[in-house]
Amino acid sequence: MHDEQDVPGLPACDDVNQRRRLFVQARARHGLGIESPPVRPVSAKISIDTPREEVFEILVDLSARPAFTNHFIESFHLLRIEPVGLGAGARFDLADAGGFLDSIIEEVDAPHRLVERGHGGRLNRVPNVTEWLLRDTPGPSGCEIEVTFWTEPSHPLDRLRDRKNSERRLAKGWKRALERLRDLAENGAAPERITVAGGDRLGHFEPMS
Repeated sequence: MHDEQDVPGLPACDDVNQRRRLFVQARARHGLGIESPPVRPVSAKISIDTPREEVFEILVDLSARPAFTNHFIESFHLLRIEPVGLGAGARFDLADAGGFLDSIIEEVDAPHRLVERGHGGRLNRVPNVTEWLLRDTPGPSGCEIEVTFWTEPSHPLDRLRDRKNSERRLAKGWKRALERLRDLAENGAAPERITVAGGDRLGHFEPMS
């Protein structure tokens, strides 16, 4: 394990996320290993007053993903032109899960379950999984959405002491993502989408004060 004191020339910075990025960059410059946090399953759940078929259509289209996740997922880029369905993928920066990750849709059971798998972290060797579950709720047109995210590091270097803090921040990020997804779905308007050529046109989400 390494402290920030182990890295010479680390500039002062009050922003936690920015300081962490500077820490990782400084370690790389000095030939120190870039470590990635193991993340135990982090889940969030919400009820949405929209048929699950419609919500599933948003989830299975990765070009719409930044529309409700760019408050904690940055630099989101598609990995192929077709962004929908089995085999669609994206690469993005999720700081609290070790930095850049890729995620590929590998299981589609419409409109019940969606599973994405990928790798990230040190040498892109840390597996990650994102699972979406959609269930009907009592009433004519509602559903419950649950998302679970975790990583599966096997190498001893791929561990950090601040795992619990990362998991808390991830849980908060996924909870906010579901709230934004609910707003999109219940509003009924088509979410803004990105393209391979355009990259992340939505930029970074800044919550209203």
